[in-house]
Amino acid sequence: MKRLELGVVLLLGLTVLASGATRTCLVDFFTNTSCGPCAPADPFVDSLADVYGHDLAVLEVHVWWPSSADPFFVYNVAANAGRAMHYQSFGAYVDAVPSFVLDGKELSYYTAAPTAIISRLAVDAPLALSITAGESIKVEVDVETPVTGGDQRIFVALTESELYFPSPIEIDSFQNVLREILPDNDGRPIDLTTTGVQEFVFMHPWDPDWDPAHMKAITWVQDMSASPAGYNVHNAAWAEVTEPTYYFSFDAGVTSGMASSDTMIVLGGGDLENLGGGDDSYEIRLIKDLPTGWSAAFCSGTSCFPDSGIVDILSGNSEVITVEVFTAGDGAGSVNLAIKSLASGRVDTASYVVVQNPTILLVDDDAGSDYEYYYETSLVNLGEISYTHCRDDGELSATDLSSVEIVVWMTGNDWSDVFTSDDTTAIGRFLDGGGKLFITGQDIGYFCNEMAWSGFYQNRFKAEFVADDTDILTVIGSPGGIFDGLIYDIIGGDGAGNAVYPSEINAYGGGVLAMQYNGGSMPGAAVVYEGAYSLVYFAFPFEAISTQADRDSTMARILDFLRSSPVVEDGVQKPEKPLIISAAPNPFNPATELSFEITEPENGRLEIFDINGRKVAVLAEEALETGRHTFIWNGRDDFGRELPSGVYMARLIVGEKKTTRKLLLAK
Repeated sequence: MKRLELGVVLLLGLTVLASGATRTCLVDFFTNTSCGPCAPADPFVDSLADVYGHDLAVLEVHVWWPSSADPFFVYNVAANAGRAMHYQSFGAYVDAVPSFVLDGKELSYYTAAPTAIISRLAVDAPLALSITAGESIKVEVDVETPVTGGDQRIFVALTESELYFPSPIEIDSFQNVLREILPDNDGRPIDLTTTGVQEFVFMHPWDPDWDPAHMKAITWVQDMSASPAGYNVHNAAWAEVTEPTYYFSFDAGVTSGMASSDTMIVLGGGDLENLGGGDDSYEIRLIKDLPTGWSAAFCSGTSCFPDSGIVDILSGNSEVITVEVFTAGDGAGSVNLAIKSLASGRVDTASYVVVQNPTILLVDDDAGSDYEYYYETSLVNLGEISYTHCRDDGELSATDLSSVEIVVWMTGNDWSDVFTSDDTTAIGRFLDGGGKLFITGQDIGYFCNEMAWSGFYQNRFKAEFVADDTDILTVIGSPGGIFDGLIYDIIGGDGAGNAVYPSEINAYGGGVLAMQYNGGSMPGAAVVYEGAYSLVYFAFPFEAISTQADRDSTMARILDFLRSSPVVEDGVQKPEKPLIISAAPNPFNPATELSFEITEPENGRLEIFDINGRKVAVLAEEALETGRHTFIWNGRDDFGRELPSGVYMARLIVGEKKTTRKLLLAK
């Protein structure tokens, strides 16, 4: 009904337009995928765009609050932030979301837009604009009424619609999303002091992920010196983007693999598709960062190339591209694939990672967000070798989970499909086998409660779900617990900013409250458990912790707890001592002493890896007697070469046990 009413009002408004340049209004709509009040605003603005058609050019600008992890903001931080900061530079403008700016003037609220648009369309424009958009964008400006003074600029923006993202505000399709501003956020100066026609050409990059069928090019002329208290956009225009003659898309396919012994791992398997109107050839290059002895190649059809090769594809056709990585020894390696169209020069890239015998498995179960970055960064900073498994690539069995020392499972903002029944089975069997698990997410309790899985939640995660949203965004370590002395925000800083619904919990069934929200009645935020298995559970997102230092410190305490926790069977603690390496001095130069103690004779191996996961030295590989053992590392590799300053990792394997220690060589 709303759309019909708007359409009638629009027709009435158009009947009062005076002669002169036809006006198209520009809308800057500022929003965020985690903004609750934006949930009704987004479809309302979409309706305006549908109803007003070419009389309205909409830029949906995604800002960095309340969540800096908004994928549309992250896609082009410079364009989105720059547009918002232009208005903010004049004072208290665009300081909340949603914000609706019409022709450079901020309205009191988005619901005031229909009346304001009709009034604005009734005002003659001093210039006419036309735009065509193909492989380049051409804009014609016809100045009919000269404009003097100010800082006049012309802009072009590219927007894309029908973008899918399962947002926390229950909107999963986004329209008119800002992708690029040309030439940049400062625009291009334009002289409006004399009448006549001016032509501008804007060259633009073409992202292979863009779908030209849902792209628009928008142009506008704006006085950038004028306050958002009044109108300052002289006119706007938009056109659909014409499909380029040469462009392609590349589906990277499976981008990571894990091995337990020397093998060949096949990654990729996605299509390189020629979407343009002409036949094309593609130069593909491998950029390899692999441990010594490892190798890699990419393959197309029956042909494989160790370094580079040419793949010819007819218009409308595709080729499957795979990446084969051959491991030789433990470590981590990466391969970057660079694909260049020889016809257009456009380039796309993809990255692939393989890890052999990681100590930590990171389960990326955040429904397509990029929060794994926060975990991977902390694990690298702590000198850990980890492997990230994207949950979208397939379910994990209890055997998969048990193949590593520690499992870190993160669920991000996901609230509607956190676990499958197979996940609960795998987690249960993994824990029954004495597994070590750190699990974190703000809606784990909410989801389990909605699914009537409270028994699984309470018995496995040792917590009782109390409330869905605490509204307290500071956490503090419980006295005497493993986080004692820690206090930090889970909002702002360089964190993910996604703690929208942090849950309140109580400890249950042997669990111990380890963190609390610092306010009100100090409700529970995290639980730890040591018994038949070892567990750390956060009812808030770890990635929301506001500083890198606090994330690193928290992760270090979690890993130390999981590694040192005794496992209890049938109520009797196993008489085994945790495997721990000490390093002294650390940081060191030129040498450090690595010591450990074992309780029974076992075969052992002590190795040194660099920050990229490459094995640089083997200090011991022998049968070890019961007792204390000490080895010296002199900061050199197996060939006696001095290694540069930096972070290294000592990894000790004794029988079935593994442990690591971060080392800092500081010359």
